Amino acid sequence: MQTIEATRRKIESTLNKAGLKFKMDGQGDFWVPFEDAIVFVGPASVGEVATARVWSMVAIEIDSLDTDGLLRFLNEQNCKMVFGKLCWYPDQRTVTFETPIVAEALDKPELQFAVLVAAKMTDTFNDTIVARWGGRKFVA
Repeated sequence: MQTIEATRRKIESTLNKAGLKFKMDGQGDFWVPFEDAIVFVGPASVGEVATARVWSMVAIEIDSLDTDGLLRFLNEQNCKMVFGKLCWYPDQRTVTFETPIVAEALDKPELQFAVLVAAKMTDTFNDTIVARWGGRKFVA
């Protein structure tokens, strides 16, 4: 398995090859800004497999007590998705879009696709979630 640092270097190199503008945060994750989203890319692992984790904050500070309705909505959307998933984190009151990519196979087209899908899913769902369950967009 690749080390976290090796995975981080591969992600950075691939972001550069893809021509995506990015910044690195204090945790060593990369921020790729879009109009209505910031897509994060960072090293992770699934068991023994090194991955590049791609995610975006769809809605934050959700204040609705109707989490059952939110969970039903997220499940309905996830059943329609081929790539990635919407996730509810109750402790942070946040909905994210997430997808992993196997780090050893990470290449420019795959990373570009994952980042663009994360940005698109954020743009597709953030207004609906905020309107129905409160909170706000991560990027105003």
